[in-house]
Amino acid sequence: MPVAVTGSLRSAVRFMRIVSGIVLATFLGLVLQPLAIAANTPPADSAPAGKLDASNEEKLSRHLESIEHKLERVEGKLGRREDTRQDEDDLRSLRRELDALDGEALKDFDKIERHIHDKKLPPSHPRPPRRSGEAV
Repeated sequence: MPVAVTGSLRSAVRFMRIVSGIVLATFLGLVLQPLAIAANTPPADSAPAGKLDASNEEKLSRHLESIEHKLERVEGKLGRREDTRQDEDDLRSLRRELDALDGEALKDFDKIERHIHDKKLPPSHPRPPRRSGEAV
């Protein structure tokens, strides 16, 4: 009775161990290679613009909230016909600080715009021209 080719291979233990070792190494390589590539990618926090924008945006947001709070106090004092000279001075200083924070925010936007132009990415929409000294 003729013996099938696979039957004789199954009886060859050494051959089967070699084949199973090759299959194991191949599957491990296919599974572990993407993991090794993912481990070598730079961390997401290496983008400097993201951190700066968030902190400047937070400062600007907190500053605007403090201006709104101060304006509410001034309105209340005006309604009661109280003196508001000190509050007006505070609002002037808050305005100067707001202008400085706005300038920082515009610088951050310019950094982002330069990054977009450096990477030659298309703009999502055209940006209107800014006039000098214009408050946003």
